[in-house]
Amino acid sequence: MSQPTTWGVPRTDGGNEYTPEQFAERADDSFDALLSLHKGNSRPAYAEAGTLWLDDSSTPWVMKLFDGSDDITIGTVNPSDNKFTPSRAVLYEAQTLDSSQKAQARANINAPERIVLDVVAPGGAGVGGAVPLSLSNNKAYTIRLNTLGTGARTGAVYNLWQESLSWQLKRLSGISGSNHPELRLNSNGDGLEVFTQHENSYTIRLHIDIWDTNNSQGIAESFFAGPVSMPVGSTYIQMPGEAAPSTLFGGTWSLLFSNEGIFFRTEGGNASSFGGGIQEDELKSHTHSGSTNSAGEHTHSIPSNDSGGSSTNRVDTAGGAAISHNLIVPSAGAHTHTLSINATGGSETRPRNRTVRVWKRTA
Repeated sequence: MSQPTTWGVPRTDGGNEYTPEQFAERADDSFDALLSLHKGNSRPAYAEAGTLWLDDSSTPWVMKLFDGSDDITIGTVNPSDNKFTPSRAVLYEAQTLDSSQKAQARANINAPERIVLDVVAPGGAGVGGAVPLSLSNNKAYTIRLNTLGTGARTGAVYNLWQESLSWQLKRLSGISGSNHPELRLNSNGDGLEVFTQHENSYTIRLHIDIWDTNNSQGIAESFFAGPVSMPVGSTYIQMPGEAAPSTLFGGTWSLLFSNEGIFFRTEGGNASSFGGGIQEDELKSHTHSGSTNSAGEHTHSIPSNDSGGSSTNRVDTAGGAAISHNLIVPSAGAHTHTLSINATGGSETRPRNRTVRVWKRTA
């Protein structure tokens, strides 16, 4: 503790003059406080607006400025590695620093190296252009995309880092699908590709910040975490032409219902209970009707003109005389006839639909 009990140069004590020894002791305490920036585990009681002091209640120490009511953090001092880290970026005149000085300046304040790459994304759905960037396992990357020649700033931003020998790509913002450029890991998982769904090829500019993970004090823990909206157990619906969730959010994903060919429906109506499993096929009850026109009540005549001999249209009488007959069949009354209707349609009853994929994050 380098804070005196009483600050200042003494003059009198209860009306009595201080002895030279008392004066020297009091002055030494005050000078020691000045030399140590009033270091202590709490703000000195004598602090006034403008007092700069060091909080050593934890390591690294925290440099604070008292504004009269609250302490403002200026930065941290680590006595173990002799480094000061400001709470805000320190500006350097780039023209005055050579490459080694720039690297040292970035290390001192843990600022990222910044590079720009232009990559051609070939036209055609899902076709990627390789990003000429060698990934290093002790680096983490923040990558922003925009399309040259169109003025489009898509807002697509990604974080990339290595975890358990596997590269993790996390999209922070941007629109998936359509013609917007996107970033993904290549098939080997050790490099990047940029792609677009547009039929034409476009040059995509990548603005890349490269962080040194060996000096991770300035990298927020959330940088290395999966998105809060997609923890383990989350589900994701992938539309045609979109990237898989493992590309967008990292992690391990498994397909759900991939062999069932079923539809989804919300609760209510005739839906089964939530969690009740698959609702089996069913055709809504309905009827078919059909008829033929009625001919009304009527009779049929069988004419016969018998001139002797044998005939299917003749009735024989005794004596063999030729006689004409008109036979009347009894009436069957008004009646209808059965109508058979041929089957139509396909193998199932279904609404117009599109096939999607449903994923669940497992790790």
